[in-house]
Amino acid sequence: MNQPAEPVTASTADRPAGPASANDRVPVLAWLTGAVFAATELALSGRYGFQQDELYFIAAGHHLAFGYVDQPPLVPLLTRVTGLLGVSPTTVRIIPALAGGAVVVMAARLAALFGAGRFGRVLAALATACAPIVLGAVHIGNTTPLDLLAWTAILLCVSTALLRDRPRWWLAAGAAAGLGLQNNNLVIMLLIGLALGLLVSQAGVLRTRWPWLGAGLAAVIWVPNIIWQATHGWPQLAMASALHQQNTSLADYLGGLPAQLIYPGLLIAPLLIAGYVRLWRTPRLRFIAVAVTFVLVYVLAWVPGKVYYTDGTAPAVLAAGAVPSV
Repeated sequence: MNQPAEPVTASTADRPAGPASANDRVPVLAWLTGAVFAATELALSGRYGFQQDELYFIAAGHHLAFGYVDQPPLVPLLTRVTGLLGVSPTTVRIIPALAGGAVVVMAARLAALFGAGRFGRVLAALATACAPIVLGAVHIGNTTPLDLLAWTAILLCVSTALLRDRPRWWLAAGAAAGLGLQNNNLVIMLLIGLALGLLVSQAGVLRTRWPWLGAGLAAVIWVPNIIWQATHGWPQLAMASALHQQNTSLADYLGGLPAQLIYPGLLIAPLLIAGYVRLWRTPRLRFIAVAVTFVLVYVLAWVPGKVYYTDGTAPAVLAAGAVPSV
């Protein structure tokens, strides 16, 4: 029988990172939680008709390109692929449901890396699966489900590289970042936040080649969309300006911070707060705390009306909050 992993605390955080062991496994119950989550989302996916974004991506999928005025090309491409099974709300929502199940399992894996025992890992999966921000996000075929998956995957890969001394995981992080950038440019916020976090608490790793190789891989994957943007007058910059103007009313600013606790779900808000505090208090995890804080400050300052722009950090924060539950 496996012994629970030792929680990551301020007293244990400065110990050298060791290789992953059997104790890093995701429990079967967490895998089942992810599977049930995806199956439930799929089972309910046909209960109502298309959402307007889905209709847009179906149309865009019939005009494939390396970019569009308001987003990169990945979702239109995947919508075109799933459309081979027939055009219906259910087929459009297959990939979002699978992405949601993967995020649930990744939350458990993050909890394992952070030091949670078996119960904590299952708690991280359950909390992520029950979070309204996740339940709602992966029930619609737009960029948000894949954005949530990309952010979680990047944080998981970077955490594995740093906490388990597996530098080749930086390449996986680069691949996840590149694909994420082909889905939504919001990934840039996370990447800047992680860069700042590494400078603050893990600067030594920047003297190795692996993070830079990962960044180079991400750039190579992103290049087709960058070229498209450059040759079409950088419409994404105009879109960013429009979003800023439409989401910066006085009400948006006044409600921005409270909404960050209400929108994820009041029942999981205490776990989010606990996770955020733990990330800051644990030296080896502080790079994530810096990244989360940067994203939060950016959203509150630039587009406070877009509360869900911070959703991608929620699985990692919930995983950190589950660590004390060994």
